[in-house]
Amino acid sequence: MSIEGLRCDVPPRIEWWPVLLRGQLDPARVSDTGLAAYRSVDGGLVFLVNWKQGRAYYWSSTHAGA
Repeated sequence: MSIEGLRCDVPPRIEWWPVLLRGQLDPARVSDTGLAAYRSVDGGLVFLVNWKQGRAYYWSSTHAGA
């Protein structure tokens, strides 16, 4: 999925959340880190997965500013 125009507004108390994935997402920078974007079947969640590192992040797209 394209993350163009997508925001991720995580609560400030989640200190471990990557800075790259806060606020307005930059598709080129996110892609450069090896993250691939996916949307859940019902469209309620956004997933960013780095398959090589075995890391993933997900959040509700209804709270992501999408």
